[in-house]
Amino acid sequence: MRHRDETKKQALYKATIQVVKEEGFASASVNKIAKQAGVAAATLYVYFSNKDDLLASTFMVSKAELSNFVMRDFNPDQPLKDNVHAFWSRLYEYVTSYPDDYQYMDQFSNSPLIHQVDTQSLEVPYQAFHQALQAGIEQGIIKNIPKPMLLSFILAPVVFLARSRLGVSADNAQHNMDQAFTVAWDAITN
Repeated sequence: MRHRDETKKQALYKATIQVVKEEGFASASVNKIAKQAGVAAATLYVYFSNKDDLLASTFMVSKAELSNFVMRDFNPDQPLKDNVHAFWSRLYEYVTSYPDDYQYMDQFSNSPLIHQVDTQSLEVPYQAFHQALQAGIEQGIIKNIPKPMLLSFILAPVVFLARSRLGVSADNAQHNMDQAFTVAWDAITN
């Protein structure tokens, strides 16, 4: 068995995101990914059993990075609105800072490949956030609506704004984000 080098593995993840961005999942061949990563195609098989394994692993690693990024400021002792705002702000920062990574996760989530991963495990890092939302529902702060609907009113606006950067300039970016958060918060609260 060949020696595993984490630097090469990380290069393969980044190359996968780039090649999929440029060519799509179907056209992203092992050879193209390996070339983009600067490794031999055979090296890929040291780390992954096949292309689908690489694609799924890249998704899972990206999702872990995203959850670490957005949950970094979560503090269960803070008011719910502060935690939701922190989550919102960190998600905006992630999507604008790592658009290729976010696009990869979005494409993967909406492809048949999503059935190759344990989607339940993707929720684990967000457990404290979901518990805070549930407590907000029980306290009458948050509307008692189905979780997917609740999350869509929190997540969809910030992702849309981050992707389009609508109205964002150095002069009004924070004002627009604060205004957008207020609208989203008003949509989910009683």
